[in-house]
Amino acid sequence: GNGDSILIISPAGKAVLVDAGDAGKGKVILDALKRYNVQQLEYFIATHPHPDHLGAADEVLRLTKVLNVIDNGLAPAGWEPTPTPTPSAKVLKNVKPAAKKLDKKASIIRFYEEYREVVSQGGAHYEKAEPGQKFDLGGGAFLTILAPTQPFFTKEQMKAGGNEPNANSVVARLDYGDFSMLLPADAEQQTEQRMLTKDQNLQTDVLKVSHHGSK
Repeated sequence: GNGDSILIISPAGKAVLVDAGDAGKGKVILDALKRYNVQQLEYFIATHPHPDHLGAADEVLRLTKVLNVIDNGLAPAGWEPTPTPTPSAKVLKNVKPAAKKLDKKASIIRFYEEYREVVSQGGAHYEKAEPGQKFDLGGGAFLTILAPTQPFFTKEQMKAGGNEPNANSVVARLDYGDFSMLLPADAEQQTEQRMLTKDQNLQTDVLKVSHHGSK
């Protein structure tokens, strides 16, 4: 598959995980964290709500201490918060609860429900990504948020190609001394064009090609 997850460790030992790949692939990420002796994540950045970027987030975040979570604040289409169950006034004995049937759409976006749940239970500080935010990772390493900018892209604006969750991806820039790297997640052409109109430094040493290099 084309799951996406990037681990950054600063010279000061602060770790950042950008996305968490496909569902069922959490062990791959957890093994990498163990291999590099990462005890906790300073930041977990969820670039956008697609399962190939957040599918294993619940697996990873349940077993890893995370201090800060950053995402774009957008949910996948069709997602609604699970209502809090109200206690029943009368309990019927020996009555089995009806099996909960998930429709196809609900099962597709279940990963987002699981991500939200683990973030709310984990106690990490949550922050919505905003262009211009700069995070000091220590040792001279900095991570800067470049996108998304508001107003967010809509489905109507994507008729020429691409989709709005990708277009509204969190785009970040890593700087360390003379080294720089651009992390555009699944940014679309429309995202790139918008960033070019902003006063942002997009020239970098390394470009992580957006959308897994498939487009």
